[in-house]
Amino acid sequence: MNGRHSVVIRCLLIAFLLIAVGCESQCYLFMCWVNNGRWNEDAWTCVPGGGVAGSSAASPGEFLLISAAAHVSGALGTDWRSDVELHNVDAEPAKVTAWLLRHGADNSTPQTMSFTVPAAGCLRLADVLAGQFGTGGQAALMLSVSSGLVVASSRTYNLLAGGNPLGLPAGSTFGQYIPALSRGEAIGPGEEGRLIQLSHSTATNGGFRTNVGLVNVTSAQIHVDVALYEAGGTLLGTLPVELPPFGYQQLNRAYASVTTGDVEDGYAVVRTTTGLAGFLAYASVVDNLTGDPIAISAVKVPAEEPSGVGEPVYVVAAAHLGGIGGTNWRTDLELHCWSDRAAAFKIELLEHGVDNSSPSHVKTFTLGSGKSLRLEDILANEFGFTGAAALRITPTAGRVLVTSRTYNLLGEGNDAGLPAGATFGQYIPGVTMEDAIQEGEEGRLIQLSHTPGGASGFRTNLVLVNAVPKQVEVEVDLYSSHGTLLGTTTRTLAPSEYRQLNAVFELVTGTEVEDGYAVVRTTTSGGAVFALASVVDNLTGDPVGLSAAVVLSPEAEGVLREAESVMEVLGQTTIEGTMAGIQLVGVDAALDTMAGASPGVTTRTEGGFVVDYGTGTVMPDGSVRSGKTTVDASGLSVTSSGITGTVTVTHDDLREDGEPVAVGSTAWTVDLDERQDGTVAGTIDVKPRGASAAEGALGGTIVVDTAVCKQYPISGSLTLRHGGELITIAPSPECDGSTDRDVVVMPPSIDFSLPYGNPADPRALAFVTSTSNAVIADEGVVRYWRPAVGGQTFETTTPGVVTHHFGFDRPIVGGRLSFRLAVWHFSYSQGHAFLYGSTDGHTWQQLSEVQQPAVGQAAGGGWNGDLPQMFIGATDIWLEARLYSYGPSAPSGGVYCNTAQFSRWDARQTFNTFELEVDLEER
Repeated sequence: MNGRHSVVIRCLLIAFLLIAVGCESQCYLFMCWVNNGRWNEDAWTCVPGGGVAGSSAASPGEFLLISAAAHVSGALGTDWRSDVELHNVDAEPAKVTAWLLRHGADNSTPQTMSFTVPAAGCLRLADVLAGQFGTGGQAALMLSVSSGLVVASSRTYNLLAGGNPLGLPAGSTFGQYIPALSRGEAIGPGEEGRLIQLSHSTATNGGFRTNVGLVNVTSAQIHVDVALYEAGGTLLGTLPVELPPFGYQQLNRAYASVTTGDVEDGYAVVRTTTGLAGFLAYASVVDNLTGDPIAISAVKVPAEEPSGVGEPVYVVAAAHLGGIGGTNWRTDLELHCWSDRAAAFKIELLEHGVDNSSPSHVKTFTLGSGKSLRLEDILANEFGFTGAAALRITPTAGRVLVTSRTYNLLGEGNDAGLPAGATFGQYIPGVTMEDAIQEGEEGRLIQLSHTPGGASGFRTNLVLVNAVPKQVEVEVDLYSSHGTLLGTTTRTLAPSEYRQLNAVFELVTGTEVEDGYAVVRTTTSGGAVFALASVVDNLTGDPVGLSAAVVLSPEAEGVLREAESVMEVLGQTTIEGTMAGIQLVGVDAALDTMAGASPGVTTRTEGGFVVDYGTGTVMPDGSVRSGKTTVDASGLSVTSSGITGTVTVTHDDLREDGEPVAVGSTAWTVDLDERQDGTVAGTIDVKPRGASAAEGALGGTIVVDTAVCKQYPISGSLTLRHGGELITIAPSPECDGSTDRDVVVMPPSIDFSLPYGNPADPRALAFVTSTSNAVIADEGVVRYWRPAVGGQTFETTTPGVVTHHFGFDRPIVGGRLSFRLAVWHFSYSQGHAFLYGSTDGHTWQQLSEVQQPAVGQAAGGGWNGDLPQMFIGATDIWLEARLYSYGPSAPSGGVYCNTAQFSRWDARQTFNTFELEVDLEER
């Protein structure tokens, strides 16, 4: 047992039972118990993440950080203010506490203020430092959420008074959007943060200045180094910074500390050498003529560059055109190669209002390692284009970061009376598919305003970009801050189309909207869309670009939490210690403890227990449970070498707050072995058991191997079908406890649908239960499964095997399958491929074969048609690709095994490499 039972029962079994019985009300108790009675909030919070896909939102127990706020006079006559916006996605009021992290101070005991955000509403904290905390100066803010699902944002702006040097009306503003980031986005030891698109002018009557801000997100003092470079990669100097606990510091005119010259284009690399440190970093680049800033958040990059190339990056709005009020819009694009090798990429211009399946404006570029490239006024100078567009940057080698600034460039004799060359604009970051609003998700755009007539106040323009190469339907709901729906507008976007809706609130109301928000969604299966709001000051024409926070739809959010909490609980146990603990005390002792966790409603039975909530029992979190759950662990076997067997959890009209629970009855089959060195490996198979029509059906397989990943599952997936939604959770291969998640809204006539092109898509990998001698090959725009190593002859070759599993709660009555295999025959190797099927994962039947073709030729096959008859009447579909590459060079592996492929995907084409649709027996 290797002494791994200092905490007697870190019980994996009980983790499963907690989830199946209903973790939301009992997991706090469980986690306190396994931590010897201490609830460690810093280490883990029981409630899973708030359903955010790479945006600023938080659930109870989570924090958001706004890296900078101000009520202070600045350089060159500027006068800075900050407004913070809080938005509650939930249908119940949210509680938020704001911590004031003062500049240059130890903030271990900060000043705090608490706020209530109305259900489905917004709360704007105007001039937050003076208005809420009664203080001036500079500070960061940390937001602690105790209830609700909260999205946050902020705007810091230069507020002009009457008689200002620019001669603009009092109340005019020039501002920057500062997002709210989670602590999980902090930069830690062994990581780098990169800030690009920086500039520094030694003169004050033109050019720009760059301020760099740092926020310590931990309760210990940390050391941070800020290395400042010019675009060619020359290090100009490094600034060491000591940050006290929860400390915030801004380095004004940072480049002036390392050079006496101008820096037209530069970047910064920020690192910490303190163990267990975490910090956020930003740069504020300010126009010296107008005092207009843009805020650039640091992009975290790993210590070691991953293999392959990066995903396509979108800049969702760019311009070279005249606008309202004499504005004159331009866009500068910034690219930075953070690879150890040179980067190559193409830039495609996606025109407004047209099908961009085959863009007519395309240019290619290369960029050396550690260098930056600024393409000024890119639409005109690079493409000879006038108008508005989006940009898609697709790397073909190396890795690039992408940012942009779209700005109003003032000429001589401009209406504002400002010096020629003065600018005010908005920062628009590069985004990837991870940031897109996908089917089953919502994009929340907050801190919006609209004043009719344009003589004062603000206007809001909405940008939409179709992120997929097919037509999608988009719905935009526009709300007041009180959660009142003002109206809905819909648009049909052609493939890769860019569309801007100017003064979008005028589409639904003729009255002023002082504070509003938008909810953007796509109703198209497999659809994805980017959304950006540009809020423009009508007095100055200064815009602020607000990116959408992506959250799951309210219906999907509750279901996702149930599925994802399985991974969360698993990851917060020590699997090897769990094995030792349950082997030490036995199943009965574990069941005794579980039964005792809910006295008054739980009755111990032979081999299990029954939880009977009756007609209504109030839970610790305030919810009301009714109905009954029966747990049967009599089929579980515990020996000195492992744990095997099945635990069943059966619900009898189990409800929470009157609604059926999200996860229905399930069977958990455990097969875990302890190796001689104490590591644990095996699988946990989950199958639904006759879930009611109202309940969700949870199924899938989780693979653990503590020799690979000490704490978390290494592969597999859990899939929850609830109503018309299919939600898949898969453990991240980074072994950090995060999960890849996917939501598909199924057509009414189809019970299950899974289409994908890229085999590396999380949606594809979620159903891959195991692989053997198989890897995903990456050739830039082409990806596919192939054998890792081949053989000299077919007979001596070990195939590359990729196994999929799809489990259902009812018999299959029909469906369709497309499963693509391809083989080649070259001088160095030839290929041979098979598709096998099974209904139990043990007995396999050959479904198709693709034999080696003649030398220099290729052959394709697999399956494309109705679901094979063997699956009709079954509840499980197992599919296996077996790929053979053999020949003189095949034993060397690598490219010499590319002659047998499964799921070959080309990013330049639009077809799917895999499609499965399943119809199930009616309930």
